[in-house]
Amino acid sequence: MNISNNIEKNIPIKIISVNCTNKIEKNEQPYNFIINYEVSTSSGNNFFVIFKYLDADSNYEEEVILEKFSLSLQKRGKYRVKMKVKSNKFLSKECETLMYNGALIISFFFSRTEFLRVGYYLNYEIQDKLSNVNGMYSVSHLDKNIVRILSKKPLITKFSRNI
Repeated sequence: MNISNNIEKNIPIKIISVNCTNKIEKNEQPYNFIINYEVSTSSGNNFFVIFKYLDADSNYEEEVILEKFSLSLQKRGKYRVKMKVKSNKFLSKECETLMYNGALIISFFFSRTEFLRVGYYLNYEIQDKLSNVNGMYSVSHLDKNIVRILSKKPLITKFSRNI
């Protein structure tokens, strides 16, 4: 997914692209991303990339932080970083439907201010045999479930803020 434009003149980072390299995973396998970025002005500060999981039935107060990365801005140039992010591990052994949705959100911060957010939808497909008790399905083998990362059209939000 190409982003390739400066968001603010006073942010020394240009996020060129964010790419998810895995499309379908077993439930507990990590997500793999490649982030290409450019440092236009060297700085003693770092910028931060935070990966979060948000359940489809929750709000932003209930998001789960999966990983935090700190990247240096000490040298000008273009960089390519591979990031392995732990899975959110579909924890519930009971669910109301055979398909479940969530979102993987990648937030980019500089000077404690978020300047870019990229979101991917996640679909969980339950492959295990289920038992239906009182309208709830019980899952016995969570490792058999499949996570589909809908990576072709991520949602991109650019924030225009003074830093």
